[in-house]
Amino acid sequence: DRLREAEVLLEAAKVLTSTLELEPLLKATTDKISELFELTDGAGMFLYDQASGELELIASFGYPHYEDQVSLSPGEGAPGTVFLLREPILATGADQVAQLYQSVQGEVRRHLNLFMNTHPLPSQSVICVPFIARDKVIGSLQLEHWKDQRTFTVEDLNLLMRLADLIAIAVDNGVLWRELGAKEDRHRVLVGQLIHAQEAERKRIARELHDDASQALTTVSIGLSSLDRTVPDALPELHTKISGLRDAVKDIMGRMRDLTFAIRPSMLDDLGLAAALKWYASRFSGLGTPNIELSLDDCGRCLDPLVATVLFRVAQEALTNIYTHAQAT
Repeated sequence: DRLREAEVLLEAAKVLTSTLELEPLLKATTDKISELFELTDGAGMFLYDQASGELELIASFGYPHYEDQVSLSPGEGAPGTVFLLREPILATGADQVAQLYQSVQGEVRRHLNLFMNTHPLPSQSVICVPFIARDKVIGSLQLEHWKDQRTFTVEDLNLLMRLADLIAIAVDNGVLWRELGAKEDRHRVLVGQLIHAQEAERKRIARELHDDASQALTTVSIGLSSLDRTVPDALPELHTKISGLRDAVKDIMGRMRDLTFAIRPSMLDDLGLAAALKWYASRFSGLGTPNIELSLDDCGRCLDPLVATVLFRVAQEALTNIYTHAQAT
């Protein structure tokens, strides 16, 4: 018996450490338990859902596939009873099993009656144990036998209790893993939304700078040229001042183009990441910065716009840091 118990626990441990993904873990565990316990005609694994306050059937063996329809309240049926009492149950004989099912109500009772009426014998034996992890009951596991008049034994119950301790840890880890994945998914969505909002605002500011400020500076430049033509040649100093002002306006317009591109490069939207990086590197190299060598595989517009934007910002920040801090040549 001790050798068999050790073998069972070893087989179960292999399954329980095979994955952290909850659904495959539960399915594999339920199948393995039905294989390890000879009398198991049906097995059901329940987890407590805090939102609904119900025990949800999340994996089963030998029962009809109505997992999405079966939930029990704490205290209802064997799974609900062991969940509430934190104690295992061993029912031997049809009368004891029938007493367990008396507390099952509603739609679940209808499914249960339809299912059990297809058997030549009523259910003969049930063992059910709670899952306890971190000193908290998180669910329960039920095994059931109905094909003949044999019943589960106290030894079966003790072995299932030891298995339940291992299963509870694995299931709790699986739940935590799933919650962590959901949090990471939400975090990725929020980060994406934040970047999208930032880039939309950058695009709006860049467009206003290009359309409004550039147009105003162009008007000033045209006005200075017109003024220069009206100034008599006898006033060379005034011509020189006007020319200086035109050069200053031209310089401001060039800086504004660079600023507009830095805020949100239209080339990134129109021509893609590779073209935007080439243009930025060429502009950056003209400021007395180190020589920049580009090695780019131009995939055209194959990148998601958000990914392309993030990659451009990474390159932009990297070049700025090099220029500001590294003194690289």
